[in-house]
Amino acid sequence: MSSPTQRTLARPDSGQAGPGCTHELLLRLTIPGEPLPKQRARVLRTGYSYTPARTRQAEERIRLEVVAARGPGRDLDDAPRALTLRFYRGTGRTADLDNLVKLVKDALNGIAWRDDRQVIQLHASRFDRQADPRSEIAVYRIIPLTAAQPEAHHQERE
Repeated sequence: MSSPTQRTLARPDSGQAGPGCTHELLLRLTIPGEPLPKQRARVLRTGYSYTPARTRQAEERIRLEVVAARGPGRDLDDAPRALTLRFYRGTGRTADLDNLVKLVKDALNGIAWRDDRQVIQLHASRFDRQADPRSEIAVYRIIPLTAAQPEAHHQERE
């Protein structure tokens, strides 16, 4: 019997493993409330740039939710990551999916990975006009299989 954090295959929600790798679930979390897109940095006439307060607050909320759910900086390593995101927006106003993803990736720096460059697989979806706005986040560590692991891995699935 495998635990919920035991290895799962593949593009995490497809059931098919990438060539020679498996995925270990590190984090699964639902954050209630309207998903917000990352806003562009603002530049003043003086040349000083800053991140808008709304974006900073949204990133901080995600960080706090993750830390409350699993603790700070657990499982930080240089292994590549897979990220699955589902955004359920309550408003009819659309938001670029890229900007919704960017806000979450930036918020998880130093918490789910060292740097968001480690995310090498991404599956993201946006659903508009939903009754229950929320963001669903799943982070996986991608683990290469060694010559000895494939047999054990296939036995786990049976």
